[in-house]
Amino acid sequence: MRPGRHAPADTTHSTQRKERTIQIPTITPSIEVTIGRETRLYHAFITNAPTTLDAPATVTLHTAPLDTVRFPTDAKVAIAVRTRAQYGAMPQARLRFILAELEIAARTPFDPPCGQLDAMWIEHVLPDAWAEHWLLLSGSHAPPDFMVPADDPRHSEIGVRQVLKHSLGNLTPLTSSGNQRLGNLPYATEDPNFKISKREALGSSLLKMNVEIAASDSWDEEDIRLRAEQLAGRVIALWPGPTVQ
Repeated sequence: MRPGRHAPADTTHSTQRKERTIQIPTITPSIEVTIGRETRLYHAFITNAPTTLDAPATVTLHTAPLDTVRFPTDAKVAIAVRTRAQYGAMPQARLRFILAELEIAARTPFDPPCGQLDAMWIEHVLPDAWAEHWLLLSGSHAPPDFMVPADDPRHSEIGVRQVLKHSLGNLTPLTSSGNQRLGNLPYATEDPNFKISKREALGSSLLKMNVEIAASDSWDEEDIRLRAEQLAGRVIALWPGPTVQ
């Protein structure tokens, strides 16, 4: 070669390297959505970038400090199922999905079909407005607004029940008509003024979880906790947490 001349760069190696890089499969979570004849692929990213930097095509689904993005252990999930109010703490569509999956996990091939589970309503076995027909464990009545002085013996009982009534152990899927029909009825009663009790109605349901509930002679805080233990096992089996090294 003559001085001042340079050989043309060999781009073969860099091109091949670039092609190999492009062919590496991505592990970014994604979802494919088809509407009519048009299909789009959406990718999900976890980032600490501010939402002000979002591009027009970006949708921010959740904002939180990056150190809060973690998977709970099985033990923490079990505690949450037993003690935490779930109704009202998460979107109802998500809660219906969880209850539907738990119903499917409880069923066997011999159980009758039960319809579209994700269209079911969420039933509180111990009703949201329970004061009229549901006594406290001490046998006392609670006022309709649940308000009592802090030194009233019923205060702590009411506080515990108000949390447990929204916990997973007290929730079950039910048809919209069944949900409206049962309302605030007592769990079990011999009062002729009631045409049916919650226990009778749930026992005749096609849903396996409702039949399981109806097998209990009573329904109070202890029954809710016992069912929560059972559901916690199913939740962990369906969605196991990471293995802690």
